[in-house]
Amino acid sequence: MKNKLQYDVLIIGAGPAGIATALMLKQHAPEYSVAVLESGKGKKRMMESLTPVGAAFLRQLGIWKAFVGENYPCAFGSAAAWGSPEIYEHEFIYQTSGNGWHLDRVQFDAFLRKQIVEKNIILRKNSAYCGHRYNGNRWHIHVNEAGIKKEIQAAFVVDASGRNAEFAKREDARKLRMDQLVGVFGVFKQDVYENDFASYTFVESCESGWWYAAKTAEHNWVLAWMSDSDLVKKDEMLKSENFLNKLSKSLHTSRRVQNSKLLDDPQIFPAASFQLDTLGGEGWVATGDAACTYDPLSSGGMVKALRTGIFTAYVALDHFKGIGDIGLQKYNRLMKEDYETYLETRQKFYQEETRWADAPFWKRRHVRNKETVFT
Repeated sequence: MKNKLQYDVLIIGAGPAGIATALMLKQHAPEYSVAVLESGKGKKRMMESLTPVGAAFLRQLGIWKAFVGENYPCAFGSAAAWGSPEIYEHEFIYQTSGNGWHLDRVQFDAFLRKQIVEKNIILRKNSAYCGHRYNGNRWHIHVNEAGIKKEIQAAFVVDASGRNAEFAKREDARKLRMDQLVGVFGVFKQDVYENDFASYTFVESCESGWWYAAKTAEHNWVLAWMSDSDLVKKDEMLKSENFLNKLSKSLHTSRRVQNSKLLDDPQIFPAASFQLDTLGGEGWVATGDAACTYDPLSSGGMVKALRTGIFTAYVALDHFKGIGDIGLQKYNRLMKEDYETYLETRQKFYQEETRWADAPFWKRRHVRNKETVFT
């Protein structure tokens, strides 16, 4: 195969976890060559929030000042109608870590990619991972880069490919899935700007799922209906009329878009919680959403991505020190402990909603389900 390239570390995926790994490696081991694959596959993403604790990780990565310069909309807290029709608020202002931020994922991911380019980390654009082989010493990664087949060699590989966990699956890692959660989201254009609710993310529980609402930098609203895939299919929620009908039955969420118009048909995205049964092996490790995923209710997905990306860099460094097994064992233990804590917190929050205890969506979450193997 023509166009062979060689790096010490190859990171498959240019999202927050992959970028965090690259930045940490550049800080602690600038002598190693690092390349990041960016597939170029554009995705429409819903708004996400970065909680106040995320600032500490951005500082650790050395990109805090650049982040502040982007002027992302502040998130001063969250509000919820959960377990009761009444709304309660949780304000970040009363925390020592300050406010959070509303993030447009497309813009935020572009910002992160810019950071690694400015630090002379190699970003291979439009480079889609296609497969690999291992010769016991180096990985041979097959990619399609803007229509050209190439082989990239690397001593260590980081799978930061997101929920698909593309590299890990080929290494026989399996997803242990906890639920069937999906989100159906739509963007609402606000004809008249209203500042009400703007700085708070909002969730509202309903009989067969829950609503998420957040404001964009353009003062539009992003609304997502969170429910199980079988229930979404049954209700045909990808049809605009059904999406709007479900929204109209909400007590509070509908008020946020009463002067707005749905811009396009709703779109669906996966949101199930899972963890890989194998987080790494000889010369490779999975990070971010490739390693595990959290329910959007936790608001912890972005922080988890940055945090695990930082951890992954240390796993790679241990590999080059000749103690890769020890580093991977520590990473496995830490990730499993974090995921178990997350599952306990997740169940606690879902158990707080008792008004529809016999409804399928809530009944499935009031007990700790056995993990389902999903390949």
